[in-house]
This record gives sequence, C-alpha cells and structure tokens, in this order.
Amino acid sequence: MNPQKELKFEGYHYRTSSRFGNRVEISINKESVSITGPRIGVGIYKAWILIQAVLLFLIIPAII
Repeated sequence: MNPQKELKFEGYHYRTSSRFGNRVEISINKESVSITGPRIGVGIYKAWILIQAVLLFLIIPAII
C-alpha cells in the first residue's frame, strides 16, 4: 500500500436495533484505522444505561 494513500469506505452500523443505525466512514492508512460517524450524547447514553439497570433490578420483585 502506498504510504500516502488513504482508503475510505462507507458502511452501516447499529448498536441495539436498526432503528438506531446510521452510516459510518472507515478510513484506513498505513498506521491507523478510524471509524467516524454520528454519536449520541453522553447524557442520553447514561440515561439509557440507568434505565436498563433499573429494569434489570425490577425483575427480582416481579418474579417474587
């Protein structure tokens, strides 16, 4: 591979379901690979984790 040349690809990614999917750009050069694309804010991510934790612990009383 030519050291000055950078390869770029477009792809599709999703984390939890295809509703949250989006396009990403993958750049490859001699020393690194980078994946760029839209991201959610930190607050939304933390709220999602908190909701998941609460729901997980609510299963115990529901089973009892």
